[in-house]
Amino acid sequence: MNEGWLVLHGMSESVIERFRVRFFRTFGKRLLPWSPLDWLEDPAQVDRLLGTAPSDLALETEE
Repeated sequence: MNEGWLVLHGMSESVIERFRVRFFRTFGKRLLPWSPLDWLEDPAQVDRLLGTAPSDLALETEE
């Protein structure tokens, strides 16, 4: 936090929002949403990454 960064990874928007509210109440500082995609300079690369979906590959197990 001393450098101005706080990284919070979560999948639930409601949990992240509750954290942001509590952080503001505790420290008086607002957290701004950020994505690693913001660092990419090539818009086509961002589009390709956003267009990918999880694969449906699964590990076969012997039964």
